[in-house]
Parts: sequence; structure tokens; C-alpha cells
Amino acid sequence: MSWGVILNNIINWLQQWIGRYIFKRTRLRHQYKERLAEIVDGFTDAMADRGKSCSLISVISEAMTDDANKNLRIQGQLRQAQILRKWYSEYETIPHLLMLRYIHQSFNQFASILYETHLIFSEFFQAIANEEVIRSKLKNDTYRYPYFEKIYNRTTTDFERLCKEAQKALGDKFKKYEFSPLPRL
Repeated sequence: MSWGVILNNIINWLQQWIGRYIFKRTRLRHQYKERLAEIVDGFTDAMADRGKSCSLISVISEAMTDDANKNLRIQGQLRQAQILRKWYSEYETIPHLLMLRYIHQSFNQFASILYETHLIFSEFFQAIANEEVIRSKLKNDTYRYPYFEKIYNRTTTDFERLCKEAQKALGDKFKKYEFSPLPRL
């Protein structure tokens, strides 16, 4: 390694240490960054691939039927959920690496992911609204929709609370967000 890289790493570490323990606003930003990272990590199962039965992708793919028209609509939602999963997987590392002065942008991006999750599931729910067999199948499997709903509701509640605290402590860069619950099957 070159001496410049080593020196830059040492200076970076010192700035973070001084900022975390000496300056109040920086210390608060660091605390909110850590709490946001915990909330994001708690939402990972809901944004996992088909391997997790409680993920959005798994819930939507479980609803496939013999009806080709319904399947086209469900596949559209499945594609959107896969794109959202890619966005989330890219975002997942951001709270850990983000500079503290830009933490409010990370809050805004996570809120967008949560809103998009709600939108995709609402459109999926409209596609299966008249399909009682599919709805009961999803509702009765406790590791699919009920667990996904529990993760989503816990995440949105924790995130709303964190945003309110951050807005009080750090100012108007942090917005208050309000999320609607998922449609009930």
C-alpha cells in the first residue's frame, strides 16, 4: 500500500472518531445512521429472493394460476418486485458507507423503497382481489404473506419513529413519513 492511502485512512478514522464523540450533531447523525442500518437489515427478509418464503417475490410468485390473463398481470408485478429487489440490494450497503452529512438522502431513498413496496403489493392485491382460492392459500401459509406483512409493518413503524426523532434533533432535511398498512387478504 502507498503511504498516501494509509495516511488518508488514518485521517478518515480520526475524523469519524472526533466527530462521533465530540460534536453533537455529528454524533446524532452517526446514531441515526446506525439505527437506519438496523431497520434496513430487518427488512432484508421481505426483499429477499425466492429462497425466503416471506419475501415479496415469493408471495407474488406463489399466486400463479392456470388463468393466462391473471398470470400476465401477476408476472408484471413479479417483474416490478424483482427490480425493486435489485434496487434494495444496491441500497442495502449505502447506510454503512454513506458520509454522515448526507444521511438524510439515505432516509429519503429507503422511504421510496418502502412506498414502492406498498405500491407493488397493492397492485398485486388488485390482480388477485376476486381470487378467493389464491387469497386463502397466501393467508393460511403463516410463513408467506402474514410474515411479510409483519416485517413490513414493523419496518414502517420503526422508520416513521426514527424519521420523527431525526427531524426534531437534526432539522428540516429529515422528513416525516407516514405509511399505509398493506391491504388485508
